[in-house]
Amino acid sequence: MTTEFPECGARIQAVHPTRAHELELETFGKSEGLRRWSISCDPEHARWIETFSTRKVSALLRPAGTDPFLLLARAKLRGGQVAGFDLSAPAVARLSVNTAEGTFTLVLELSRPAPNLLLLDADERVRGAQRSGASTRELGVGQRYTPPIAPRAPRGALPRTPPPDSRQARALDERWNERLAAADLARARSAAGRVTRQAVTRLERRLERLEVDRLAAAEAEQFRRWGDLLKIHGGRWRRGATELHVPDEFDAGRPEVTIPLDPAESLTGNIARLFRQYRKRRAASSHVQRRLAETERELRAARAAAHAVAEAQALPDVERALQALPGRAPVPPAAPGSGVQRPRSRDSAPHVQRTSSDGWTILVGRSAKDNDELTFGVAKGRDWWLHAVGFSGSHVVVRNPAGGALPRATLREAAWLAAYYSKARSQGRVEVAYVERKHVRRVPRGKPGAVTFDHGHTVWVDVADENLARVLRAAGSAQPAGDGSPR
Repeated sequence: MTTEFPECGARIQAVHPTRAHELELETFGKSEGLRRWSISCDPEHARWIETFSTRKVSALLRPAGTDPFLLLARAKLRGGQVAGFDLSAPAVARLSVNTAEGTFTLVLELSRPAPNLLLLDADERVRGAQRSGASTRELGVGQRYTPPIAPRAPRGALPRTPPPDSRQARALDERWNERLAAADLARARSAAGRVTRQAVTRLERRLERLEVDRLAAAEAEQFRRWGDLLKIHGGRWRRGATELHVPDEFDAGRPEVTIPLDPAESLTGNIARLFRQYRKRRAASSHVQRRLAETERELRAARAAAHAVAEAQALPDVERALQALPGRAPVPPAAPGSGVQRPRSRDSAPHVQRTSSDGWTILVGRSAKDNDELTFGVAKGRDWWLHAVGFSGSHVVVRNPAGGALPRATLREAAWLAAYYSKARSQGRVEVAYVERKHVRRVPRGKPGAVTFDHGHTVWVDVADENLARVLRAAGSAQPAGDGSPR
């Protein structure tokens, strides 16, 4: 007879992270076979129920990186044997597991203002905690666990009594799946809506800047006329003058024209400067027109994506809308048994690929030879290039096909990767240079990966910053080699 309790003696085969504040246990017992348990301390959907659904959770809802508590629970519980399941305390479920390291207990408390998920050792001391919010009593790691003194109304679902068959469990699972599907859709639409709004704002600002550039490029002929007039009336020029008033010989009415001058330049220098401005603006005119057309097209696509997200009725609709967003990396597929993407094999590419929290693609060179190939074979002129200042390490490239500045979060995450995969990793705070790839050059007769650059900027990052470290975990985190480059 199937019960709503994990079978004593059953082996825990897997511990899967799914949504935030949630994990799934797989147990296998001789009498009841394979069973799955959905355990969550989410404040709105806290529960410990048997689940029969194998539906994959969308990549939009997975935690950013693997949660330390979930890693700890997986390391301590996987392969263990269920020793007992206790519901004696109100709104508290305790699963005891015998392992080679001793007995560990997974505790779900639903009686607090914010539900808690705790992992205890054999001495009833807290080894790890997952809290969904502020609690009336914070239990730190290493403290002895005591159950809640004053039980409050349960915040979710716990097993009740053993039913005569699994129909009640399946019905409960179906109701929870319906509830979670609606909540997942709302969360995904909220997250995707924020991304699309940021994209629309970014493109609108770029369009405004390009319009200013277009007006400046339209003045190219004016600089050519100024240069010709300065040639004609060069005898009126005086050293140190900031402007020159001359009649316009190219207009029948000969109106007076004011020519701006550089007081530090000679007559020939000012003439050359004006013609340089003419050539530069004339060359920029076609480029600006092309960028304007591209930006207007991307802006229409971003607004369409924002509308599609707002009207989405299912998670796949939200994912398709995000994938159509200009410059947005596709949602990575789920790797079996985890919420992260597996790293590429060593021979597949000269770089490791990451995706920033803004959705931008970040490429990290694996070795000196691969750095050279990444920078000068893969990266384009408008991509951003980063490297730790004063230390050897990986070249980092941020894909930027549309041009323009990097979002602040993407810049910090790419700089963190450049610092982490360098010899400066043990320094704590590291200075990282960043510049557009078109300003990076090989050192003549230098070793592979040796470069120089100009027009660069710098940013400081803390290698120990856990908020930035998630970019290392987010894609499988290939460990660095001895020279500071990722394998």
